[in-house]
Amino acid sequence: MKPRLTDRAIRYAIRQLKKGRGTRVVAEELGVTQRHIQRLWAEYLRTENVHVQRPAGRPADPGPSEQEIQAVLDVHGRKPEGVVRTAKRLRKEGHDISRHRAYGIMKSAGLVTDSPAKSRQRKWVRYERLYSNAMWHTDWHIMKDPRMRGLNLITYLDDASRCVTGAALFREATSENAVTVLRQAVCGFGVPATILSDNGSCFVGRGGRKRQTGTWTPTLFENELLSLDIGRSTHGRTTRRPTASWSASTRASRTRSGTILVWSTISSTITPTGCTSHWIWTATRRQ
Repeated sequence: MKPRLTDRAIRYAIRQLKKGRGTRVVAEELGVTQRHIQRLWAEYLRTENVHVQRPAGRPADPGPSEQEIQAVLDVHGRKPEGVVRTAKRLRKEGHDISRHRAYGIMKSAGLVTDSPAKSRQRKWVRYERLYSNAMWHTDWHIMKDPRMRGLNLITYLDDASRCVTGAALFREATSENAVTVLRQAVCGFGVPATILSDNGSCFVGRGGRKRQTGTWTPTLFENELLSLDIGRSTHGRTTRRPTASWSASTRASRTRSGTILVWSTISSTITPTGCTSHWIWTATRRQ
């Protein structure tokens, strides 16, 4: 990283340029790029003033005004409530005051207290398996491309490695099609410990999970999980499901044999190594 020039160094660079020294020589002496020196020199020729460095970062928040402070205190005085409800009442009354600004005003007035449990440092990644095949995510995705209108893409995604273990296109999102892709994925990558899916009709049987015991008819997908000894994960608080990470870019092309080649990007929202992407390739033949 190049060092940041001080005001004294900028004045020195302008004096050296006035003496006829080249921009490359001055840049090497100060340890910055030649383009930076050229930019400072162009600004001096245009304004006849030496550039003055401004503080780095965004401007400091001026803080709440007296009107905002009085509005928050009045609303809280009429009906003492928490920060969230107070902010909602402020919006209903026409005040453009955010929840965070209202919290700062109430905290400075002693109307709220600090919570040590909420102030602790949270983990960056919380819902992530440590090993591959510990859990797979699966869901159906309706293709947005007009050339593939009416087609549904099912994807099986490994939670730890973000590897796409199985994917295929079908005309209907049925439990039989989900089982077909699952068997192919198991043959290539092994049997996962658990699978996370939503409560769609192709994954969950009739009656739903909220009905009484004994009124639930399992689907072919659930029977397949039982035969392979795969557990079901109902942990919904995760950002690693395929539906939460589908990108809008989906490309398709037709080969001479009538096969549709599909490339779709699945982008990770939270990973230990940063944002990554996996390119799915799958083929299907239109009837």
